Amino acid sequence: MMLLRKNALIMIAILMVSWALWGQADIMQQPLPTDPSLVTGQFANGLKYIIKVNNKPEKRVAFRLMVDAGSVLEDDDQQGLAHFTEHMAFNGTQNMSREELIKYLNSIGMGFAGGLNAFTSFDQTVYNLSAPTDNQESLRKAFTILSDWAYQVSLRDKELESERGIIIEEWRRGQGAEERIRDKTNKVIFAGSRYADRNPIGKYDVLSTFTPDKIKRFYTDWYRPDLQTVLIVGDVDPSQMIAMLKEFFEPIPKRDNPRERVIYPVPSHVEPRTVIATDKEASNTSIQISWKHDPTPQKNLIGYRNSLCTDLFQDMLGNRLEELSKQSDPPFSYAYNYSYPMTKSKELYLMAAYMPEAKIKVALTALVTEAERAKLHGFTAGELARSKQNILRRAETAMTEKDNQLSESLIWRYVSQIMNDGAMMSPEQNYQIMGALFDTISLDDVNAVTQQLVTDQNMVLSVSGPEKEGFVYPTESELLAVVKSIDSSNITPYDDKIVSEPFLSAIPKPGKIKKTKVYKASGIKSWKLSNGITVYLKNTDFKKDEVYFSASSSGGFSLYPPTDVLAAKEAGSIIADAGFGDFDNTTIEKMLAGQVVRVNPNIGVYSEDLQGMFSPKNMETAFQMIYQYAKAPRFSKDSFDSYVTRQKAFLENKQNSPDQVFIDSLVVFIYDNNPYFAPETTKTWDQVSLDRVMEIYQERYSNFGDFNFFFVGNFDEQELKKMCLTYLANLPAKKSKESAQDIGFETIKGKHERTFNLGKDPKSMVYFVIGGDMKYSNREVEDLDAFCMLLNERLREKIREEMSGVYNIYASPNTANFPREEYAIMIMMECSPERSAELTAAVVAILDSTKTGTVSEEEASFVRTTMLKNLDQSIITNRFWLNNISQNVAKELPIDDFLNYQSWYQNISTESLAKTAAKYLNHNTNLIQVTKLPIPSQ
Repeated sequence: MMLLRKNALIMIAILMVSWALWGQADIMQQPLPTDPSLVTGQFANGLKYIIKVNNKPEKRVAFRLMVDAGSVLEDDDQQGLAHFTEHMAFNGTQNMSREELIKYLNSIGMGFAGGLNAFTSFDQTVYNLSAPTDNQESLRKAFTILSDWAYQVSLRDKELESERGIIIEEWRRGQGAEERIRDKTNKVIFAGSRYADRNPIGKYDVLSTFTPDKIKRFYTDWYRPDLQTVLIVGDVDPSQMIAMLKEFFEPIPKRDNPRERVIYPVPSHVEPRTVIATDKEASNTSIQISWKHDPTPQKNLIGYRNSLCTDLFQDMLGNRLEELSKQSDPPFSYAYNYSYPMTKSKELYLMAAYMPEAKIKVALTALVTEAERAKLHGFTAGELARSKQNILRRAETAMTEKDNQLSESLIWRYVSQIMNDGAMMSPEQNYQIMGALFDTISLDDVNAVTQQLVTDQNMVLSVSGPEKEGFVYPTESELLAVVKSIDSSNITPYDDKIVSEPFLSAIPKPGKIKKTKVYKASGIKSWKLSNGITVYLKNTDFKKDEVYFSASSSGGFSLYPPTDVLAAKEAGSIIADAGFGDFDNTTIEKMLAGQVVRVNPNIGVYSEDLQGMFSPKNMETAFQMIYQYAKAPRFSKDSFDSYVTRQKAFLENKQNSPDQVFIDSLVVFIYDNNPYFAPETTKTWDQVSLDRVMEIYQERYSNFGDFNFFFVGNFDEQELKKMCLTYLANLPAKKSKESAQDIGFETIKGKHERTFNLGKDPKSMVYFVIGGDMKYSNREVEDLDAFCMLLNERLREKIREEMSGVYNIYASPNTANFPREEYAIMIMMECSPERSAELTAAVVAILDSTKTGTVSEEEASFVRTTMLKNLDQSIITNRFWLNNISQNVAKELPIDDFLNYQSWYQNISTESLAKTAAKYLNHNTNLIQVTKLPIPSQ
């Protein structure tokens, strides 16, 4: 690592010396290097391509077609048609009809269930596709689809009319308080710009009435090779990819007299702008202070250095805001700051906070004061050092894991870099240059960022929240008066309290391993420690710098009466927020600078747990934190008061949201008003005391004798053993064991219907729950998952595609083996209130036909192939192994049963799917149907 840093320092030193000597030559404007492993090119028609070889997973390739066109380019009579065009790409092309396209992609496991998708923003449209690479026909089909999307989408009248209903349902789905507030706020932020009237979802009047020529005009104008980039990342031969790109994309004709791709400006303004956006259905109150700036170039050395200064500034200010939120009476519940490219022509830096509406002025004062504190006094050397450590550590991890990134993750990184006009550096190049530049960045450099970002010009102050009887929001002039009234003379420098003590003053003497067991098929091992703890470990090479862990013991809040549920289930979060030993949470975060460690206690329904991850380099820190959370949890009255205040603030207006009220009502109804799952309110928090939280936490974490610990990742086994013996074997333990209790956590049986009238927007939500008993096993769970994939596809084809009734409909299975072996299939859809009864009947009809009907080989192949493809990607992750090992141990099932998944999936057949449907679709006797409709007009 030091050699890499030294080389980069030499390179930058030469540049800087040259700059000083040459003056006007401005060497710092030279471009940043490009990842040498990328294969890039551009055809004469203007189309660009980028190829990256990546073998995770093997025999797979990810594609992206990027179109440098979004909603901002729409004409007035096309608003919403950029997004509509994106949808139409999946409805047929010159070479493939919609049915052929979906049928083919499903056959290779790459359909909608396998990640097929796209998105449209103000300035971009991006299509994602993946394909197997061990089949030449599949590769050629993928290139056919991509090139057809690029210039041969059919846009047939019949498909346009069918998709119109789906698009309108997507528009309907977004309607609500959040959309109304965002729309009002954006019109002020983007005032005077085309962006103010180009929401990507579009306008209902246009979507419902446009004629085919409008969308065809958009496609003709903007889907052209000079505005397109093809990304290819996967297990491929670059020379073969170039040959196929030449075959499929180079012949696309260059457009004669193309329409200019305008970069639309967002006008500057001298005076601050304000907007107060309220809504009766808003459930949160927030403040946002935004400053618009010209974008910082990201492709040369000086631009990257400036962006790093901004990153450091935002990281340090964010830490200060978080520290304020931890006060016993915080000015806000949560606050943050960040910059992002809001458009191609403008970046936005913002500070934002959530708070009770009564604290709007208090929160605004706190935000402005922190910005002023940074401007007046800057940051401290300690803050800067920690921030550099944290940011550089993330870059180091990216470099360490450069060969272990999934192709899907990697390709999205390239998409982001292209959209933001960033440099395509390799992880090594990024780490080298970042480290060298950090050595040149001083406090003065970072402090200067505040003067650049927080200015009197181009500022927009927005407040949003619920309309409440008896509450009057501050006026726009009053809000600006608060900003101007901050007395700089009373703002003192930040006090950076630093603790140099270790987490533990004395290291305990190691315990012993009483028994070792090896599971040969999977390579999993277990150690029985001298205090009763069982440790399960699996060494992997999926990631070099990653170890995931969890720990669990039977019990949870099932051991307490309903009146203690909130105290019990929040106890872990309350302690994590407070810290351990003599260290509060803020101090712990400072002490962890430059380390990759996360440890969180949590009390669930049937177990108390510890969860987290760490870098192998920081293993001992993680174990010391586990030890401290068990033996020395910090019970702080100030921290507890702060936590409760913040929770109450988020709950204060929850009842304003029709969707949230519906979900709460749904839970109460389907679980038969079980007091253990009653909705949280501010009143329930009034009943929670710190004393009771302390008692419950200590009870749950006072006996580790029946705990199981699980570690999966790239660890040194001898070092892990040393840590387990030193720290885990010294956790408190008793011979007694506890068992979770049955608290009646089951859905009501029989057939039930319920309707709730909530909200004013013209949209409906319908939930179906089918449930009953099952003979629990991993094989049965996987069979049910496979069946639900089939059911999802049938629901999508009928309810969305054929009936144009919804934007999305999905079925998800839930299973349990304690306290009883049971299952539930939940189906959810959002739709027009006028069609809810019709679509509900259609869903039930699909359930009827699926229960008694047959399954085609085409459907079975789709499910089989998709599940195998998804397994290929998940089985090479540490989380997959950790979750499966820990769940099997908890459920007393074979520990490595998941090694059978592949053979189970390979045996998915028409008969197995039909059998599962007949077994679990008992909706004729057990069906809960809950519907949300708007409040009828008076």
